[in-house]
Amino acid sequence: WDDVDTGIGKEFLWKTWHNLGAGREIKACLAQPWGSGQCSACGSCASPEEIARLNRMGPDITRKLRIVPPAKKYALWLLFSIPEKWAFCSRDFIKAALARKLMLTCPAATAGFLTVELVEPNFFSYGMAIAKVLFSSEPVFKVSGSAASNEDIKILKSFVPSKKIEETAFPVVLEICDSGDPATVAREIDALLSKYALKNQKQRSNGWLNWQINTGQAKKAGIEKISFDEGSSTLRITLVRWPEVFMLNKLSGNRPLRSILSI
Repeated sequence: WDDVDTGIGKEFLWKTWHNLGAGREIKACLAQPWGSGQCSACGSCASPEEIARLNRMGPDITRKLRIVPPAKKYALWLLFSIPEKWAFCSRDFIKAALARKLMLTCPAATAGFLTVELVEPNFFSYGMAIAKVLFSSEPVFKVSGSAASNEDIKILKSFVPSKKIEETAFPVVLEICDSGDPATVAREIDALLSKYALKNQKQRSNGWLNWQINTGQAKKAGIEKISFDEGSSTLRITLVRWPEVFMLNKLSGNRPLRSILSI
């Protein structure tokens, strides 16, 4: 990640890592009581004037707090893919990795970039995902798909949501390969649906064993259908909204989930 220049040198990061490992406190450069009021020599400030300004920043008890109205923000929606090796990485890491990929692929995005506000699916998974990226000015650049890679995030396209954001990606299909012994998997799914009283219609079709969840309960639970290929041990879960994560954990058995979105 050397192409991401934060201004902070590796030497300082290495020293900080050792301090944290030893349990030593690291005080901020802000004025007391928020920090030490002294420069920590991280290298991120561009000038002595910036250092001095930072060291003076702190609570001003002589003035009332003034609420500054938020500046207008502009959203860019992206469809992208997460590599399988990052399936169990935190979504905060995925946000950082996506921001990096966006600015490497489209340098014009650097100037007004603010933050990646959200990523969906917001649980451990790989495959297709959507993100909302915020800018301080309206994006006028064109986002082109990044090169295919199994080792890094790939930006597929930008899009304009045609529905409410909570409905944008649906239906979503989650897939797990090599999910286990067919008889065992089927019993576990039966037990899970029975435990949470999810009425369903169970049937076989073309080598697949399907559990079709009752329409009303599917909308409430988020899971519309569970399908299991008894030949390849592939498990597919069709979602109509984001379910409780514990349900997915029960179905996946802590195996990585591959997401396929309908955008």
